[in-house]
Amino acid sequence: ILRYLRWTGIEAEIFNVGNFRRKRGMGAVPSTFFDKNNTDAQLQREKLAQDVQDDMYRWLHERTDLAVAFFDATNTTKARRAAILERVKQEPNTYLLFVESICDNPIILERNYKMKLQNQDYKNQDPELALADFKQRVIEYESVYEEVTDEEDRGRASYIKIYNVGEKVVTRRCSGYIPSQV
Repeated sequence: ILRYLRWTGIEAEIFNVGNFRRKRGMGAVPSTFFDKNNTDAQLQREKLAQDVQDDMYRWLHERTDLAVAFFDATNTTKARRAAILERVKQEPNTYLLFVESICDNPIILERNYKMKLQNQDYKNQDPELALADFKQRVIEYESVYEEVTDEEDRGRASYIKIYNVGEKVVTRRCSGYIPSQV
């Protein structure tokens, strides 16, 4: 999506919370960092997400023309998405579109897990231990996961759901030039 938007002449940038966390010296965190019961880590994760949003909105507001920013984070709960929705309402001239990737195909999942082992969280680790840790991280995400629904933002949320890497795509409230390009 990023390459396509840039190819069409739209400024676009990804703001990834995981990369930001690693740049802040918090790479190679174990799956327990993502445990819903780990309140200290939860506070750190929320702070990181807020800091990345600050950077993202600063970047957007510095643009003089049409621009798209991707807030790349694990926004798996309605509460996190509600906070994002509230924040965007405070930012002038912004439009929010959630893109949710839903995958239950074991072949695709296994391929994605192996790709994840190439990032800085797992670099130079024993591949079997790293894969086990990442799978535990996925379990932590799944334990709090709430699918994006039509009722979010009092029925005004816009979203795209992509099932199994394009097997099926569902859109809601996606009108206008940029959403149609995405």
